[in-house]
Amino acid sequence: MTILALLATVNFAQAETRLILGEAGPNRGSRAASLQFFADQVAERTNGEVTMDIQWGGALFKSSAAVQGIADGVADLGTIISVYFPQGMLGYSIADLPLLH
Repeated sequence: MTILALLATVNFAQAETRLILGEAGPNRGSRAASLQFFADQVAERTNGEVTMDIQWGGALFKSSAAVQGIADGVADLGTIISVYFPQGMLGYSIADLPLLH
């Protein structure tokens, strides 16, 4: 009986997933505001279980290295500009297709 009472009073920590997002641009302007809005919406819609740590200004990788940086695990996600990857992202640059990597 005391074990059950103890278990009932224990606060279980919520599982939180923190994603690192690499962004080559600075944390100002409309693009930064949109990216921050996206991160805020993810946190709000997951009740804080998924948060994003945005690394601004190319702190993790520059724009032309985004795909390789994400593939190497430097960041969990990031901003990819299709013009830097014309062969690998042809469909995306034409029709804004989703990526499956």
